[in-house]
Amino acid sequence: MELNYYNILLAVIFFHCLLFSAFLLFSGKSKLLSNKVLAVFLIAEGLSMLDSIFWGAFQHFITSNPHVFHILTPFLFIKGPALFFYTKTMANRRFTFNRRHLIHLIPAGILTVYFFSGYVFNSADVKRELILGGLFPPPGVWLIIMGGVHASVLCYVIFSLRILGKFSSEVKNIVSSLEKANLRWLQFILYSFIAMWTCWVSSYLFRVFNGHYHPYLGIIGTTLLFIAANIIIFKGLMQQEIFIGYEDKPKYEGSPVSDPEKKKYIEKLTLYMISEKPYLEPSLTINELAENIAVVPRYLSQAINEQLGRNFYDFVNSYRISDAKRMLLESDATVLEILYEVGFNSKSAFNLAFKTHTGMTPTAFRKSVYLKVPA
Repeated sequence: MELNYYNILLAVIFFHCLLFSAFLLFSGKSKLLSNKVLAVFLIAEGLSMLDSIFWGAFQHFITSNPHVFHILTPFLFIKGPALFFYTKTMANRRFTFNRRHLIHLIPAGILTVYFFSGYVFNSADVKRELILGGLFPPPGVWLIIMGGVHASVLCYVIFSLRILGKFSSEVKNIVSSLEKANLRWLQFILYSFIAMWTCWVSSYLFRVFNGHYHPYLGIIGTTLLFIAANIIIFKGLMQQEIFIGYEDKPKYEGSPVSDPEKKKYIEKLTLYMISEKPYLEPSLTINELAENIAVVPRYLSQAINEQLGRNFYDFVNSYRISDAKRMLLESDATVLEILYEVGFNSKSAFNLAFKTHTGMTPTAFRKSVYLKVPA
């Protein structure tokens, strides 16, 4: 069996995926549904790598153990649904599985029946004959199967990106710091998978139009998977997951709150924001703020949205930016000192919010005011 960079990389990824999956399933983190789904996704990726190892060492296995071929191929149709449901469980904390979700397993089930009936139940000699003779599956059928895998992944990636876009918008009605929502964590997993899939589908298209797979595209995609898998494992082991999702239903549908009540909530909220300055707490959430002023969180969120025309995230940041502007003008503190002082916990989030509210960066704002002061 030939040992080269590609086979070694596949083996490392396989063991990494299975070990971290076991950690997610059997440790304290297994209580979260999202972690269970992530474990399924990593298992599917790991078994796909093992399948690639078998084919990468074809000459060895076709002679010693042809039974290993085709038994793991159906797992290729599990990766797309697993990624989609991981995104869904991360973005919607109330999500639960039901029987209708089994429809997503139909392609993998059909492929399992096809390979088991046509290949797996045969003897070793028959299996060698089928593979070496190109009889099962026929080349055209194999291209159709792989095309179906890539088309399936594309569809699930699109669905996942739609969920991510909706979550990116809705989460701002819940938290005042996007870091608390781990939005970047979900973005990283999705965009990493898209990058890997792009390499693999490009190699497949190269096979369709040129008669063979492009070796370097597969290696690049696998290398990206190796890097992403290690980052996912490191983050999963080192950081506690804190993820607040949106509720998957129409906003404020059937709310009994009247306009006069909403105005009272805003007046009460404004007084509290000025007197107590809760926005200085970076991890402030709508639930915490609503509890402090004795208002139902959903009603408070509705009042902010409909009376002030902004979400909770922008509402809280408006107070933070107001304080930051004052400190930029009245103190010699650095931008980094100011951003932590007013309730932000990252420079990128502060700069983005400041530019959103003022049209310029904090440094440019400070310079522009100084330039206006007569000598």
